[in-house]
Order: sequence, then structure tokens, then C-alpha cells
Amino acid sequence: PSSMSVEIEVEGTDLPLSMPIASFEPSDLPQLSAQLLENLKQAGHEAPTPLQRHVVPVALAGRDALIVGAGRDSQAASLLLPVVARLMLDPRALPAKSGGLRAVVLAPTREAASATVREARQLVLRTPLRCTLACGGTPLDETLAELSAGVELLVATPGRLVDLVERGRAVLGGVKVLALLEVDRLLDLGFEPQLRRLLLLQGLPSAHERQTLLGCAVKPPDLQRRLPELARGDMVQVNVTGIAAVHAGCRNVLVEQRVVYAEERDKQPELGKLVRRTGEGLTVVVCSTRRRCEMVAYLLQGEGLTALVQPDRLKPKEREAALQAFATGASRVLLVCDAGLAELNLPGLLPGLGGRVSHVVGFDLPASMDDYAARVACTARGGRTGLLSTLIGENESKEALVQLMGLLRASDSEVPRWLEGQATLSHSAPLPSAVAAGGW
Repeated sequence: PSSMSVEIEVEGTDLPLSMPIASFEPSDLPQLSAQLLENLKQAGHEAPTPLQRHVVPVALAGRDALIVGAGRDSQAASLLLPVVARLMLDPRALPAKSGGLRAVVLAPTREAASATVREARQLVLRTPLRCTLACGGTPLDETLAELSAGVELLVATPGRLVDLVERGRAVLGGVKVLALLEVDRLLDLGFEPQLRRLLLLQGLPSAHERQTLLGCAVKPPDLQRRLPELARGDMVQVNVTGIAAVHAGCRNVLVEQRVVYAEERDKQPELGKLVRRTGEGLTVVVCSTRRRCEMVAYLLQGEGLTALVQPDRLKPKEREAALQAFATGASRVLLVCDAGLAELNLPGLLPGLGGRVSHVVGFDLPASMDDYAARVACTARGGRTGLLSTLIGENESKEALVQLMGLLRASDSEVPRWLEGQATLSHSAPLPSAVAAGGW
């Protein structure tokens, strides 16, 4: 099935009559300017995804919205478009004065924020809107200079935004739209205190005076109790209830998909074996976080395998030199987190490299199956064949394993019996020792 067969359920009252939209044409979205429509096409968005078909008209109508069951990329693609469109429709939003923001998009990590601001910049190209990034690891002087010049849309991590507000360099009183990507991860990573400070103490308009757009893979059951000031009571909830779109992304005949059992203590030695089996080809290893990447790189170097952690924090010349070291094989392994895969897929970032990356290894299970589909796409970059191996530990989520089995079957890949057995066990139950000895 195509991605259009993904199942969407909408919960809410007084829904816009225009939903779902069928296209990005003016007949469906008269609110979008000709330039914004052109930017969509240039960014490769020829037609709305199933999620966009439902979320965009809800958000353009000014309603609060919560996406449940989608990965970060899908959340960003569905929420950024109405944010930009609504700012362009409001003449009072342009231009923003020094430090005065009109829309804020929060993401849980630097990598997620960086990927989001890249997409936002594509949408605001050749429009009066200006956007910038504020997060740890980015030059603070550049952020402050851009805020002083005037920025309408800010993409940030919570900690850096609180810091800017407390410095008096970011003013939230004029914010019309607040969007939180991966709100479940924001809470899991301990950002609740920063979010509460932003909602209560920093001059942000109340929930009834602004629009709030949220996205999550799994809806936190106590979201309203933990952040009661976050949104209005009539929020529309858009649920992604099928994974047909992810199935389609994983059904790639160029990619051989395998799973390997390795308990946490055995993952690094198993990874070393996989890298050596790759031979002269290069290996990309995907971890859950950048810190995890740095730890794995250190352990690999202890085994005599040179490894490079995604060089996005380096200066341009240093990054180019680091990537060249990987391209020539001086560094056999490139470690990235799931959010960093977007940078690997940017045209020209790894010129001439696609044919030599023959193996992608998922050191950790991804947070969402959208991220798994992105790993498949990375493996087949440039139309090349490749191998995607995923290490499965003893304490994986049952839900994640069931979804992974569905993706493997959808791609006609082998599903080992031990994986089927593991998926039937409780969340924290280890595999029996006889099964744990299994390989591919």
C-alpha cells in the first residue's frame, strides 16, 4: 500500500469543513501564499501526507491540535506549515521587533531542533519571515545577533529558550503560536520544570490568547495534569492509528534488513564484529542519542577501530576534513543519532560517499518506526544496495518489537523465532539463554 493508506482518526468537535484537504493547491488551501506553495514544491512536498491532510486545516483554523502516534519528522512537517502560513496571514506579525517573537517551536534535543529549523528555513525562503535556532552547541553570539535584528519564528530547546528569556534577549509576550515537537520526549528528558517556567513565569500569553500545537509518538497519560496551562480544553487530537506509511518506507528491495540479538553488555563487541565483517566498506552506526554515540566511539577505538561522531558541531572546514577522513576510510565508522540522519541525507554533504557506505547498524532500537524507516532510506542512499542490521537487547519495549516485526514482514525480511518469542514477553524480561545465543 502507499503512504496514503495510513489510518488517521480525529477526535474533536466543531471541526473545519475543509478537512481533510486533498492537495496543496489554492483551491484546497486559499490561505497559503503563492511563494509558500512554491517553497513546498521546491522542498519536495508535492502532495500532503495523510497526517498533513487532517492537521493543516485544523491548525489553519486556529484550533489547538495534538498529534499522537507520529515520528518527529512527520510532526514537524505537519505543524511547521500552518505555523508559517498563520504568521504570513497576520500583518501584525511582521516585522518582529528586536527580541520580539511571534512563534516558538520547541524540540527536545539539539539534533531535533537543528533538523526542524532546516525545514522551517525552506518554508520561509523568499518571504518576509525570519527564523533562527537557539540550542546548546550553537554559537550564542550568532543567535543573539539574529534576535536583535528581529526574528518571527524561533526553533529552540527549552533550556536555551529559558536562558534567552531570562537574559531579556527573547520576549514571549507577542507569541501567537507555540508548538512542541515530541512532547513525550520533552517530559521524559526532564524538561517539565523549564516548560512550566515558560508557561507561567516568562510573559508567554495564556493558552486562551495563543494557539498551541503539539506532537508526540505516545501521548503522556498525565499530560494535562503536569502541564495544565499548556493548551485550551477544546484541543483537536489527530491519531495516527496505522503504520502503513512506515511499511511503505521500509519496503526497499535495495536493503537487506537483519536483526541481531545482543544484551547491553555484549552490544559493543557484537558491533565490532559487524564492522569487521563489512570488509573495505564503510559503516554508519545509529544510536539513540549523541552522548551514546560518543560512548560507542570511545569503546570502538579501544578495539582499534577508528570512529567519527557526527561532526555537526565542528566548524565548516573541520567538518569537511572529518567527513573526508571517513570517505577515504581513515575512519571506518561514522556514528550518528537518529535526528542526525537528516544531515547525512542532505545533498552534497557526503559527496561521492554513498557507494562506499555498505552497512548501517542500529545500535539501539529507534524511538519510533518513522526513525527506522529513515535508517532504511539512509542504507539505500543514492540507489545503492546495503545491509541494515539492528541490535536487539533484553529489555526492549514489547510494542516496539511488535512494530519492528511488522516492518520486517512488510519488507519480506526474515523474522527470527527468538524475536517472535521476545515480543511476547514482558517489557523487562530477558531472553532465555538458549535463545540469546542466536545470531541473525
